[in-house]
Amino acid sequence: MANNNESNNKKNTSKIAIYHQDYQRQGLSLLNCKWSNPEYIDNMKAKNRMRESQKLDLHTASDIQSRPKIWVYPDWLEEGEVTILVGPIDGGKTTLECMLAAGVTVGSSFSLHPGLTPVGAGHVVIINQEDDFETVLKPCLEAAGADLDKVHIIGRETGPGDDSPFSFSNERDISRLMGLAERLDNNIGLLIVDPIYFAVDGDPNSNHKARQAYERLTALSKLLTCAVLGVSHAVENSLGRKALRRVAGPPALRQVPRAAMLLSKISNGPTETGGTYVLVHAKNKGRMDGGFEYCIKSVEVPGQNGTKTAPKFVVTRELTGSADDILDQADRGITVEKMSKLDLAVKFLQMVLKDGPLLRIEIEKLAEEADVKNGTLLAAKSILMLVAKKQKGDGRSAWRLPDAEDTRNLMD
Repeated sequence: MANNNESNNKKNTSKIAIYHQDYQRQGLSLLNCKWSNPEYIDNMKAKNRMRESQKLDLHTASDIQSRPKIWVYPDWLEEGEVTILVGPIDGGKTTLECMLAAGVTVGSSFSLHPGLTPVGAGHVVIINQEDDFETVLKPCLEAAGADLDKVHIIGRETGPGDDSPFSFSNERDISRLMGLAERLDNNIGLLIVDPIYFAVDGDPNSNHKARQAYERLTALSKLLTCAVLGVSHAVENSLGRKALRRVAGPPALRQVPRAAMLLSKISNGPTETGGTYVLVHAKNKGRMDGGFEYCIKSVEVPGQNGTKTAPKFVVTRELTGSADDILDQADRGITVEKMSKLDLAVKFLQMVLKDGPLLRIEIEKLAEEADVKNGTLLAAKSILMLVAKKQKGDGRSAWRLPDAEDTRNLMD
């Protein structure tokens, strides 16, 4: 064997020598052939990279067919997206979900408020793991005025043949849900999941599992061409928190859904218009400002065994301003009368400071003449984030409106 190897090595060496002689006769060298040329090698690598780039899921913008957003409720519920509804235990989440469902079943003739009206009519599928169907959901839907023939509730018990209960992670159940959509002429307008944690296979507080579940839910909303409303809880002791930070659960719950509706109680309510809660955008692909003040009223609903009472979501007035401002006012229990005085104080400070800084003592004197109380003045100062600075020499305080740099520093 050793002799054979030595013989082969000699043959290979002689072949190389012959090739080398051929290159030399042509005025070339093996060292200068294309495979040892750095420029040639770089070109080959570039060609390989270009070939590999064809494997990207690439879409040229000119080839993309643009389309408008399709809203189920303009600025609140979008088709093909997941929206979460977040609120305290007694905030009327189930009442609002039933009211939104009722609107979808009835169509554009149904209106909670001119700013909260469905675009068209369709079917609603509800997967509710918390509320009793007979004593809670149906009376609530009846009170809301829903077309009950268009509301379909998926039970939580085992199916025929000892099938396991419905699960979003089971392809069998997703296939059955698609079959239901086909039976309903592919006209499901809204899918409600209450609570949204039911969509998670395993620990709902696991961010990885939650992200997988909510991404699957988003994909399902696109397959069904409907809006998905997932109901969730707010954190305890949410007073003073920014809107999105009031959402309880793992980060995925705040990150994956494209929109979030937030309910919050009005401290010292009801207001003069009867409102006890506020509804705002905590996150949205559309508008972020504005909201609604509402209350939950008990109404009589006719039944087989006589009338019964059920809760109904009633809008008491539309609100303006950012979500955080509306929540701040609700947290502090500012009544309608106080809010109007606060608005006047804000406008007063904007007017007197529009030309530059002014001594606090002069502002207070002007405020007294304008019948703006000192407490209201200080509250308006806080809302406007006025900058107060002592003057050199006499040490008197002067107020001014914040500039862009001041705002950046506050954000940091």
